[in-house]
Amino acid sequence: YRRSTASGLGFDPNASFKTVASEWLETWSVAKSPRHVGYVERRLAADIFPLIGERSIESITAPDLVMLLKRIEKRGAHDIAKRAHQTCGQIFRYAVATGRIKSNPAKDFQPSDVLIAAVRKNFARIEAKELGSLMQSIEVYTGSAMTRIAMKLLAMTFVRTSELINGRWEETDWEAKRWNIPAERISAARKDIAEYIVWYNDERPHSSLDDQTPTRVWLDSLMPLKVAA
Repeated sequence: YRRSTASGLGFDPNASFKTVASEWLETWSVAKSPRHVGYVERRLAADIFPLIGERSIESITAPDLVMLLKRIEKRGAHDIAKRAHQTCGQIFRYAVATGRIKSNPAKDFQPSDVLIAAVRKNFARIEAKELGSLMQSIEVYTGSAMTRIAMKLLAMTFVRTSELINGRWEETDWEAKRWNIPAERISAARKDIAEYIVWYNDERPHSSLDDQTPTRVWLDSLMPLKVAA
């Protein structure tokens, strides 16, 4: 049935995984950036085709994919292994749609079922004597101006990146000169406090806030004093 369906749709029913992947890429890549397409092509060539590329797509099973992911994981490329599962799943889904196979073996498991959970570590803290050098490096950073401003504010307030990115004007009490971060946006490690409060002093007055972001206004016109819970 699968062979007659694929033939009826004009597709080779005996196609290899690599052949089907090339067909899928031709359709999938139309709406994607060249950089993204190039990344997927390189990952297919380096990690997937050497193991299953020449095999008939209908012969590939879930255990074959698990072996492929474990091989990638073995060299420490945990995220690439997860992306390989995603890409294979899309190719097998295309194969189902074109009548080559009845089911998608990538749907039979999730990467978390077979891959060792990655242990994420925070970057090491800097010593007090290194703070001046850090602030100087931020000051002369030549990338995005908004990134430089955000890094300065993080260094001055000690808030978490997500707390800064998701900050809202209504959390600011200008008269009391403080930023109240509500409990629902506080990290799990600080959930025992009702809100996280950042105090600051005016360094110089600012005018309209309409055309400026919170980050830009605060770093241009405010100097934090301390952080208190």
